[in-house]
Amino acid sequence: MPNTNCLSGPAFSVIGDAYFSGTTVSFQVAFDSPEDASSVLAYEWSLDDTLMIDQNNGQFSGQLTCGEHTIGARILSTTGWSGIKSLEFATCRTATELLFYGVDTINEGASTTYYIFQLYSDGTSKDVTVEYIFTTTPGGSFNGNVFTADTDLSGYENYEVTINATKNAEVPLTKQVTVINTTPVVQTSLEIVGPGNINEGGTASYIVLATYSNGSEQNLTSSYVFSSSEGIFSGNTLIIPSNTTLGDSRTAMIYASQSGIPVLSKQITINDVSVSSGVLVVDLYGNSSFNVIGLIDNAEVAGSHVAAYTGHNIMPSTAIPSDALILASGFNSPTWRFEFNIEKLVTDYPQTQNFVFYIKGRSNAESILNGAFSVKTSDGVMTLGSDNGVLMPGVLGGTNHVPLTNVSTKIFAGANGSYDESDLNTILKFTYNVLGDSISYTTYEEPIVIADFDFMAVRYHWLTGSGADLDILAGLENNGTPFDQLYVGYGGPSATIPINTIPPSDAYLWWGLDNTGQQGYEGVLIGIRKFIDAFPNSPNIVEVGLYAVWFGIPATGDFSVELVTYKGGEMSLVGNNFENVGGVEVSSNTVNMNTLIRKTNPSPSTYFKVGTIKYNKTTATATIQIN
Repeated sequence: MPNTNCLSGPAFSVIGDAYFSGTTVSFQVAFDSPEDASSVLAYEWSLDDTLMIDQNNGQFSGQLTCGEHTIGARILSTTGWSGIKSLEFATCRTATELLFYGVDTINEGASTTYYIFQLYSDGTSKDVTVEYIFTTTPGGSFNGNVFTADTDLSGYENYEVTINATKNAEVPLTKQVTVINTTPVVQTSLEIVGPGNINEGGTASYIVLATYSNGSEQNLTSSYVFSSSEGIFSGNTLIIPSNTTLGDSRTAMIYASQSGIPVLSKQITINDVSVSSGVLVVDLYGNSSFNVIGLIDNAEVAGSHVAAYTGHNIMPSTAIPSDALILASGFNSPTWRFEFNIEKLVTDYPQTQNFVFYIKGRSNAESILNGAFSVKTSDGVMTLGSDNGVLMPGVLGGTNHVPLTNVSTKIFAGANGSYDESDLNTILKFTYNVLGDSISYTTYEEPIVIADFDFMAVRYHWLTGSGADLDILAGLENNGTPFDQLYVGYGGPSATIPINTIPPSDAYLWWGLDNTGQQGYEGVLIGIRKFIDAFPNSPNIVEVGLYAVWFGIPATGDFSVELVTYKGGEMSLVGNNFENVGGVEVSSNTVNMNTLIRKTNPSPSTYFKVGTIKYNKTTATATIQIN
């Protein structure tokens, strides 16, 4: 019978080991108090249901045969004989280990049974499963000792769960189990991928790319034959002949066929290269109280973020006007003018896909600002002449490649004679796309202003339908330190800057590693305080550039960027999120972005620039200038 309290006489227990390595055993009767022990009039012991003679005190000892046995005891008190307390034990045996028995992998949605076995020194075992309670980390559930894995229809990744078996207050037994995702992978798209624009006399390569529901891609080009309504294909390379016809940019169709039947098609634009973009001319109509500058925002360009403005009319300052990158006028009522040398930039930086130009400034009063821009053809030459004593850029020769276009934007108050970029707001931003030979523009974006912080967690987020695998870059820029233009992100030299920082939370930049899915998050931690403490003589404005590009095929191209700052505490990476412990959150901002740029190499010059974080060491504040 079990070793429980008796209903007659004082309470007692039979105490002894459950296993003995030899044949000698000993047990004793234990009471709650000495008074209970002294009230006992007699003892009886039984072994394997046989009454033992000459064992009439509170202790039992003897030498037995090897095997399993049961010891029993009862006591006599003034109220009579108690019931028998019993205890099972074994001789010639010791417990060696507990075995957590069951599979290590299971398909999602499936069930399996787990057991606990006690193993002994004599090679025998005992199923002790009923003595344990089974639990699991998220990803499944237990009914008794039967585990059922969850089903995840939205994802394609396998995942790990930890199952636990607990007995009373003992240390739990644990087992790692991999849940296999069985969601079928299906093809979601099949398309011809390659440049949408090709110049006359140029070549371009195309592939047939299949995309699957788990975010993976497969190049199926070898199964197709390419043809085109113009030009000829050599394998998968389209060759467009040159011609001398002016202004004949046009569209054409390319096809991918199987067994002679066109299966896929793609429309492309053939660019007439007899004329192309040469000079971007921007006029602003206002008054002499403007502090206004023009600059190039491409990190790879020598002179990036070196401004041109009245008094510093040529950038670079040593260039002649026709070979300059930027020309700026003084005020010649009612016009301020800037010119950007697109043709030179394209020639000097042939790997760059997009060039970005900014007009920034302030006025003595906030107001709506009107202006206009045009793009002159590449046969035009930039000049800088004098008009009524004021230097005024012009273009000698050439015609309008992009006609005069009126724009309206906003200029903020605060003009104080400063032409420092950090003191000025964006008025206009122009983006020149090289392949498309096209210009686009956006007007001002209110900068985000943030109070003093130590860490900024930047998290990019994209949803299904936006595109596959958004890659990010973040890097220190224009700070005059050895770490300028070193970026973290996929394809970068390290997950941290400085490279291989240990622990990574001490880095100036820390990438949260790659996310290749159709949706999800990818982030970077900016340790601005770590950088400032390491470089106290760095410029007063510390800059960090943020970039993004699609590794897979973009669809809508939509994504958002969440910027959360913290003061104090320590940062750690949990999944794809950077979390702060011990500090306080200072700010949280989210901006919506869009780009259709697809990755060609890990250089920021080929990425979409999200914006620039500028930390002012004097005011201990930061602005986030979103592009």
